[in-house]
Amino acid sequence: MKFFLVVMFVWISPPPDGATNAIRISEKDGDPLYFENKEACFNHASQNFLELHTVIPNVYDGAKGIITDIICMSEEGITT
Repeated sequence: MKFFLVVMFVWISPPPDGATNAIRISEKDGDPLYFENKEACFNHASQNFLELHTVIPNVYDGAKGIITDIICMSEEGITT
């Protein structure tokens, strides 16, 4: 079973229209980002915690937020 990262965050700038407070991260530098188990997923998140904060302004055009939770979720049964 493969796992992927989801980061949840709170906004510290006005959120863009239609924005959510969670982002599924499925790639890094153009390469797929999947993990064989939760431990590997959380290890990657821990080692790249500061870099994960750059995802928010990249996805939401400069908007700012602070990560509040990191979830390593199984891709089984996920359709979005």
